[in-house]
Amino acid sequence: MANVLKPLPVSDRAFDILFLATLGIFALLKLPDLGLPFYWDESWSYAPALHLMSERIPSLLPGAIPEENYRGHPLLYYFLAGWWLKIFGVSKVSFHSFGLAITLSALSVIYLMGKRFFSPAIGWLTAVLCMVQGLFFAQANMVLPEIAVTALVLLSYYFYFQQRWKYYLIAASALLLTKESGVVLLAAIVIGYTLECVFDGRTTVRQWLGRSLLLCLPITPYLLFLLLQKNLYGWAFHPDHVGYMAKDWPTLKKKIDMVFDAVFVADRRRVLIYLLGVGGIVALLRYFKNKNWSAHHAPTIHFLVFVVLYIIFSALNFFTFRYIIVCIPMVIYLALYWLNGLERPLKWTTLLIALVSGGILLSGTLLNTGAGDVNPGYKKMVLLQQQGVQWMEQNVPVTANIGVQDFVVANHLKHFRTGMLSGPDKEYKTVVWEINGNTDYCIFTATEYDPRKEQLLQSGAIELAKRFEDGTLWWEIYRIKAD
Repeated sequence: MANVLKPLPVSDRAFDILFLATLGIFALLKLPDLGLPFYWDESWSYAPALHLMSERIPSLLPGAIPEENYRGHPLLYYFLAGWWLKIFGVSKVSFHSFGLAITLSALSVIYLMGKRFFSPAIGWLTAVLCMVQGLFFAQANMVLPEIAVTALVLLSYYFYFQQRWKYYLIAASALLLTKESGVVLLAAIVIGYTLECVFDGRTTVRQWLGRSLLLCLPITPYLLFLLLQKNLYGWAFHPDHVGYMAKDWPTLKKKIDMVFDAVFVADRRRVLIYLLGVGGIVALLRYFKNKNWSAHHAPTIHFLVFVVLYIIFSALNFFTFRYIIVCIPMVIYLALYWLNGLERPLKWTTLLIALVSGGILLSGTLLNTGAGDVNPGYKKMVLLQQQGVQWMEQNVPVTANIGVQDFVVANHLKHFRTGMLSGPDKEYKTVVWEINGNTDYCIFTATEYDPRKEQLLQSGAIELAKRFEDGTLWWEIYRIKAD
């Protein structure tokens, strides 16, 4: 067994090359998706908002675009995308190239963070274990801010651990100007620093207070943004978002369970719980054997605190599955570092366990038939929707009354900026939920169950005009029969 546990004799440069090769393969796999139309939140919210920003002089100030487009979020992501689209155009390839550029940058940060504070091998393995997960792969080219949030959280920690305060302030400020959830970082980093001081035992209260105030400074530009927004609209946080907050313990408990499952259970991520459990035991045994505190262990404390706080924050507020992306690399860092016995050189046992875990995660991705924007299968559904909308353009006049339950389909038909319609003159005038005597066509999809379909078929009120399908996914257009 002693021979099996010897560290791998591999140089740092070898892992640099290995990471770049892996990153290149990942980018090549995503290239075919760059021309896809927009889907779910990027279709009805982000893509139209970014398009509007690109038509103006991109700005970070509230009101740079109408509030119904950015919904009160801080505007750095919109600002950067607006300039990208000004330079490279507003094609779907340009939009999704921006998303992919952010993702490749985030993967580079994941690798560099792991390399610097754990080991090059752990950095590379963490990046790979992110790449093979369906959630990360599906989101990699989308114009949504969660992967940018992940990169900025890790950059903030990267500079914090090195005490490079100027760069920490820039990265953390950029984080809070990208998404409100950045406040979790400030809370987590102050709590983590406090625990560092407790373990170290040499920090005075005055030193702790001064450093804690410094760590909280990045909230200043975000507070300024909120004050300007309050002055402009009468509210600092969008009323819809405030209305989604959990207001009682049963609701909060239910959402905590949901967020926990998203982080540790969905897409076969249950394997991460096992890695953390076994690794935690190994790490504790090693720590108590040595009985000394090392600054090298600080990232483990900080990442644990961040993941716990982020789960609570996500449960308190409106939650959607992609929000948990930021937790995934941290969980993998912890699992691999603990399994490795809190040591830097990677052991063969850790490598083998990581590769087996990667295979399990990859199998979950390959076998996932879901069509949400966090599943690789979304590509099939978005192509079906594209075919359906194109058929509608060619066969159904824009003055027709369309009944549809699927929120995404409704937006594809009403707004050309979602990437489906060929131009603004092709936007359908009347797309509503109701199906009544005024309805000309109705649309049903595999992703949104609508009980009205069976009722209408049984009554003989509708007839199939066109069906598009791919495996278990389908998109149906029905014509209302004349009386």
